[in-house]
Amino acid sequence: MSDAEKPPASDEPKKPKPEISDAELLFEDAGPTSKLIKQSVHIPATESAGTFDLAEPIEPRPAPTRPVPDPPKSPAPTQAPPMEPVRGVTAPPPVPPTSFAKDRPFASERDREFRQASSSAFEVGESVDQIWTRRAEWGLSLVALGSWTIILLSMLYILLSAEFFSLAFMVLILGGVYWLYLCYPILITLEIPVRLTPESAVKDYYAALSHHMPHYRRMWLLLSRQAKLTTYFGSFEGFRNYWKARLKELKQVGEAEAWTPLIFQVESFVSEKSVDKTLVHAQYVVKVFVRGRRGEGPIATIPMRVDLVRGPDKMLYLGNGTLPAQGSD
Repeated sequence: MSDAEKPPASDEPKKPKPEISDAELLFEDAGPTSKLIKQSVHIPATESAGTFDLAEPIEPRPAPTRPVPDPPKSPAPTQAPPMEPVRGVTAPPPVPPTSFAKDRPFASERDREFRQASSSAFEVGESVDQIWTRRAEWGLSLVALGSWTIILLSMLYILLSAEFFSLAFMVLILGGVYWLYLCYPILITLEIPVRLTPESAVKDYYAALSHHMPHYRRMWLLLSRQAKLTTYFGSFEGFRNYWKARLKELKQVGEAEAWTPLIFQVESFVSEKSVDKTLVHAQYVVKVFVRGRRGEGPIATIPMRVDLVRGPDKMLYLGNGTLPAQGSD
């Protein structure tokens, strides 16, 4: 380059060019503390890049085992301290435990009566739940008879007032026939059943059955509590249905008409002495005849064993009101 091409020299003094400083100068200026850090951080290089050796090898340690804790013990039950009685206040009396099936409030009256009867059915001291009385025997018949009498007289009065004499006469005839029908249960039980001996008690029971229309109400009243609770019936309606079906079977055996009555005759009666006894054992034979055909012999001969109990009225009541089939024990 020629002198002409060189730029003119300026009057300012030239500054020296900055040089790249070494990184170690920074640690040197920091003092003794920085040197210690530099020495502690320096790690010598090894042959394989990215790996280094430890000064002391680390030995593997087994995993710590924790002791199994014992199951927690239930704390001893603590009793509450007794309460001090309050002055002027008395504790209520303890309530006795009651049975749900016995004292449930939604049980019907009939269920309660059945449980009460079945609980003491076999107790001799309370073996009769209802004694025989005229009121119990004729009560329903007298109510029906009195009601029909009032209705019949009212109808006759209205017809006669309207001068319907022929119609009034027909009403009188038909009403009188039905009035006699209602009187029938009373007419066949006019004789009072006196059951001081076992034989009279048994005969009075079957005598109420030997009619065109058996008096089931009297038969039901002559039974003990045990006889009213059987596998065949447990109420008066069931007792009446049982005997209706039983009479139908006997009439079929004897080839009798539906309206023909059967006669029940008690024979070969043997029993214990009933003086001053509340329970008497008896055995006898029941022979069944068709009315009007006694000469043909009995259509059924059934041996019976019955216990009779004495009721509060000092009368005897049958402990069995059924009639088994012929030949059964």
